[in-house]
Amino acid sequence: MHHSKQTTLALILATLPMAQLPAAEAELPDAAKRMPGSDLWIESRLITAYSLNEHLNPFDIQVDSENGVVTIDGTVPSESQQQLALQLARDLGSVRTVEDRLKVDPNQGPEQEGELFRTIQDANITTRVQLQLLWNSQTGGLDIDVDSSNGTVTLQGTAATAAERRAAEQIALHTQGVRGVENRIEIEPEASPSDQPSDLLSQTLDQISDGWITTRVTASLRFDSAIKDGDINVSTNDGVVSLEGQIRSAEQKKLAGDKARSIYGVKQVNNQLEVKGSA
Repeated sequence: MHHSKQTTLALILATLPMAQLPAAEAELPDAAKRMPGSDLWIESRLITAYSLNEHLNPFDIQVDSENGVVTIDGTVPSESQQQLALQLARDLGSVRTVEDRLKVDPNQGPEQEGELFRTIQDANITTRVQLQLLWNSQTGGLDIDVDSSNGTVTLQGTAATAAERRAAEQIALHTQGVRGVENRIEIEPEASPSDQPSDLLSQTLDQISDGWITTRVTASLRFDSAIKDGDINVSTNDGVVSLEGQIRSAEQKKLAGDKARSIYGVKQVNNQLEVKGSA
């Protein structure tokens, strides 16, 4: 079952966890086929990974999984992008082997002005912002709608304090792919108290585990335009997050620690990141 990334935008968005996106009138596959480790699960997760990666999302990459054997087909403009696509597939859980059918064509380029490309880009941006707002301990209980158009994000809804409103704006502003933010969030002190989380947030809190925290911290670091290029490994033990690897500056190291600390369920951050070039 071959899936073109661009022709399966609905599938991409439907498989993103807890994203507040418009519901699609479509019949879902059998539950067993959607279980973690199934071929459909592998295809959906890998398509999502490609679509959220700024180096791969402009290109039409097909993914097929049969009994955990993943075939990657399509065309990318460089060997580095080819290797990135293959590595993302190999790193995905439940993948047995990866068959490379990707072609490298230096003349292959994204249709930057194409309507479909812009739609996918804006959908990716919206999802990144939504997820980070949901996972963040300061904004997770807020009633905020997110919309993106040509890289400009519009935030609408309510916040209990000016600090919450400002935090939501900063999260959006530092999200990968965002060019600007229009903050229309209104302050209503009684409308969204932080001790009364939304139904969606309550579902999130019920799922908190060390694995949940590690996944969300890792994703949040990758979504952040200021630190996404760092080589950061994340692990969690009983709510204590450890960050290891290399980062380009002391400022980025602090930002990474603050970002990890802001995620729901994190009790403490052990920031062992090394600044490149430091003695």
